[in-house]
Amino acid sequence: MNRSYALLTASVLVAMAFAGCLRPDPSFESPLGTIPKITVDFVQNVTKVYVKALTDYRYENITMRVFLGNVTYSKTSDTYTYVMTQTIKQKEFTLNITVWDQQKDKMKIYCFEANFTAHPTGDSKILLQVSEWRPNASPKITNLKDDDLPWSTVADRIQ
Repeated sequence: MNRSYALLTASVLVAMAFAGCLRPDPSFESPLGTIPKITVDFVQNVTKVYVKALTDYRYENITMRVFLGNVTYSKTSDTYTYVMTQTIKQKEFTLNITVWDQQKDKMKIYCFEANFTAHPTGDSKILLQVSEWRPNASPKITNLKDDDLPWSTVADRIQ
């Protein structure tokens, strides 16, 4: 009798979880969910960049810097923001993204930096080339075709 009761209880709990009746504790925040995700799209010869956590999460600050030769454009978010976007019309540029995240008494800093080139070769299938700079690693070059877009990566934690 106890075994069938336990089985029935487990079955009801599983059914409730799948039905959406049980929700995780909202005070629990996954440390992985706070990692900044960078999504890049290339539409009609325009690069669009989006920065957002892997989950719905507010950052202390997000800063994007776009380097076009000797000219730098900088954009800083409001305090405690969910997402930042940037549209870039130039064919070649360097993008630096820095994200500050204050969690309790600990500051986390994330960084992403890459060179972008639209239509880098004579191959019309390659729309965008990304050369990512990673700490303690060689640059990672990715050639993006239409089927690869939008393209996403995560920022590296540097502190």
